[in-house]
Amino acid sequence: MNNDQNPWSVLREEIAFSCSYFDVRRDLVSHSGRPARAYHSIRMKQGGVCVLPVDQDGNVTLVGQYRYVVGRYTWELPAGGAPLGVDPLDAARQELKEECGYRAARWLRLIGGDVSPGTLDSRGFGYIAWDLEQGEPQPEPEESLSLRRVPFATAVELALKGEIGNIISQTLLLAAQVRAAQGSLPEELCRRLR
Repeated sequence: MNNDQNPWSVLREEIAFSCSYFDVRRDLVSHSGRPARAYHSIRMKQGGVCVLPVDQDGNVTLVGQYRYVVGRYTWELPAGGAPLGVDPLDAARQELKEECGYRAARWLRLIGGDVSPGTLDSRGFGYIAWDLEQGEPQPEPEESLSLRRVPFATAVELALKGEIGNIISQTLLLAAQVRAAQGSLPEELCRRLR
């Protein structure tokens, strides 16, 4: 079999649960002609975006909040949902403004990909933003956020230690570190990240 051929046959699709953010599907499938079995998956109604905001001095702004689902306080890069059909960059701009109050003159997408393709169909995108203009944060009513500015190198260390535990935040920070070391970011940005 060619590796890019689909070995799955879908015999029945069923939505077991639906809300404004996702559907939980319970499908009856067969893989490569084997007996049919149930396959559960989450089909997202939005993707995700994450932003690495870098100021003139090479500092990064982290967002702290108590995350209900994991039951603990977390530090992350500014992030949020991107409804399907909305340009992820537009969603990233909105999240940065809401959570940090920043508007950025310069943007560059560093990462993009599937979040957990074995169980959900969500895609996430990560951007670096610089030449920041400070404004007033406008968090959503259910967000109680704290902001913390740290040098870029400190943010990378926090990610490596797991103190920034969000995978897309970790990935975005490490991608920026690698790209800066390679010199494959704009020169002014590389200088800020050193």
